[in-house]
Amino acid sequence: MGDAAGAALSGAYVLAVLAGAALLSRAGASAETARKVVHIGLGGWWIVASLLVGSALAAAALPAAFVVVNGIAYRTRRLSFMAREEGRDTPGTVYYAASLAVLALCSFGLGAPYVGALGVLCMSFGDGLAAVAGRRFGRRRIAAAGGGKTVAGSATMFAASFLSCAFVLLAAPPVGAGMAGGAGRAAGADAVGLASGGAALGASAAFEAVAAAFGIAAVLAAVATLFELFSVDGLDNLTVPLGVSAVYVALFLPSSPLAPAAAGLALSGAVAVASLKLRLLTKPGALGAALVGALLFAIGGWPLWLVLMWFFGSSNLASKAMARRARAVRAREAAAGTRHAAGGAAGAGALAAEGAEAEASAVEGAGAGTLASSATGACSSAVEGAGACAQASGAAGADASASEAAEAVRCASRKRRRGEPRKLRQVLANSVPALFCALGYAASGDGWLLVVAAGALAASTADTWASEVGVHSKNSPVNILTREPLQRGLSGGVSPLGLAATLVGAVSSALLATLLFRAFGFAVPTGPDAFALIAACGVAGSLLDSALGARLQAKYRDPEAGRIVEKPPVAGGASLVSGHAWVTNDAVNFMSGVAVVALGLIVAL
Repeated sequence: MGDAAGAALSGAYVLAVLAGAALLSRAGASAETARKVVHIGLGGWWIVASLLVGSALAAAALPAAFVVVNGIAYRTRRLSFMAREEGRDTPGTVYYAASLAVLALCSFGLGAPYVGALGVLCMSFGDGLAAVAGRRFGRRRIAAAGGGKTVAGSATMFAASFLSCAFVLLAAPPVGAGMAGGAGRAAGADAVGLASGGAALGASAAFEAVAAAFGIAAVLAAVATLFELFSVDGLDNLTVPLGVSAVYVALFLPSSPLAPAAAGLALSGAVAVASLKLRLLTKPGALGAALVGALLFAIGGWPLWLVLMWFFGSSNLASKAMARRARAVRAREAAAGTRHAAGGAAGAGALAAEGAEAEASAVEGAGAGTLASSATGACSSAVEGAGACAQASGAAGADASASEAAEAVRCASRKRRRGEPRKLRQVLANSVPALFCALGYAASGDGWLLVVAAGALAASTADTWASEVGVHSKNSPVNILTREPLQRGLSGGVSPLGLAATLVGAVSSALLATLLFRAFGFAVPTGPDAFALIAACGVAGSLLDSALGARLQAKYRDPEAGRIVEKPPVAGGASLVSGHAWVTNDAVNFMSGVAVVALGLIVAL
């Protein structure tokens, strides 16, 4: 049978599943029941496609088409029988089709459809049955997952995923890996040394093969359960199938040409899921970070990926550490203000303390939007209270209280902006210049391109450290170009503490990159010249970012707040006072990254 006929028959199977779900819905079945019929039933499509289709493009065409169809249906709510109850609808159907398309392209392209089947069946049967069990038998919820998942559901996820993976590994090709008979491309052959060929295995060898299959299935079931446990908003339809198949290829098929990318996808996907759970990234930001991380690992291996993780992890650690420091400082200032206003304006001191506590909560980043707004409102109340305190305490006290309150307002606004999860454009602005260099290295093999890629990541690290740490400097920042005093938190400002943070971020990144390149045996320069180039790129990138921010980045005057801001308020009324409206902080980050890459290449090549 040709690929076209096979694809048509597999498409007929999909339409039959959808028609069955629609009939159940019309017969009175709940929307959730119809969803689960589709979710579980479509797992059988992979088996049908494995039997009838041989081409990767033919196999991927149908799910790729359903990515578009499901996207339109999700936005227009056309497939009402698949809508979630209680208004909790997510684009999970889009993710489902996308994962099928990606896995079909990769696993059919390798001539091993079973690799994709491992992930797909964990998603369809494991995730589908886990939801049913969780709703019916779930009594005890898992606090670590936010309380949305149950022990019964996760146990069912593990059991169903284990049985699915064991079936795929033991079944005969093309549906399975054929470990039970030792035929074809035996799953895990790289790891367990199974003999391939047409001869049947002896009883002892067959037992070892089954035991190996069960061991691999247990590992993959654990991976599937963890991804399903911590994924949110329908993302488990991406993380479970892609994560399971990626882990299998990385661990048990290390000789596969896709093994480096698979390892990078598994690692970066895990980091992205955790970051999404911790509100460090938005959903698009997490997806973009996983893709960039997978590509950097595939090209630059552990060294470049760990430098990327150093940028992301250390930046968030620096932000958290300075947030704690800010909370302690604000608490001390609030206590001092309360004692100072003990005469007739104790209420004003209480309001200032409340504002400081609310602003400190906003710094922590949890519920950033609501808490930061509350903090700003509380700080505004503190300003009014400071006026009352001034009338009771004299002109000198009024000046001090007003200054402290105004600074609290600025800090609350700044922390509200910084406490938001990183968006996709922020992720790309800080990583795409390094990715371009890495792709150049993959194409040419010139080791200096990988060194410059590390330099671009060092620039992102140094700039982020300067922003997160430097804003807490005791010295007021000055414009990097004019040396005039600059409002705290605005781009283009520098301070002694910020410059020190720049240097530490750049040097630490350079040291980490050169040590890792040497430890993992990469054929790239790792001597003092490479170290110096990476560190210089880091420092230059941070300074260029400040210079571009001072000269080009848009800044507005907010008439209500009476200060300069970098984003026009939603209410409007702000006027552009400098820069260009289209030049945002993300645009500045990208431009400085490109400039650093260009300078690095000029020096290195």
